[in-house]
Amino acid sequence: MKVIEYEERVLISEIDYNKVIADTKLQGKELSYLEIENIYLDNKEKDIRNKGWILRIRNTNNTNQELTLKYRNPDNSTVEVNETLDEHPEIEKILGNKLENFQEITRLKTDRIEAQFEDYLLVIDKNSYSR
Repeated sequence: MKVIEYEERVLISEIDYNKVIADTKLQGKELSYLEIENIYLDNKEKDIRNKGWILRIRNTNNTNQELTLKYRNPDNSTVEVNETLDEHPEIEKILGNKLENFQEITRLKTDRIEAQFEDYLLVIDKNSYSR
């Protein structure tokens, strides 16, 4: 089965956030909950930021850890490389150096609620930044 992801981000008030959740429950949809923590990394020269890339460690439900590098190809398509924290040869090859040169710049905590609507997955995130 081919999966096509279409993502649209919309900032809503806390009142509207609670209404969306309540309306989804009223429709009898089962909600799943996920806690995500993203730790964003860069080096002292801010090479990642200056290129418009993203380098992060993602912790999901305090169990799974994944290292992700996101960048754009010359045709403007997005490339996402996901590897483990233990082994990340492709990311190190792309970056041209070892990850120990990178440090935490900020964290993003996400409380995610998901509900399936036929062929669509509704994802509602509540985010908070630290640092």
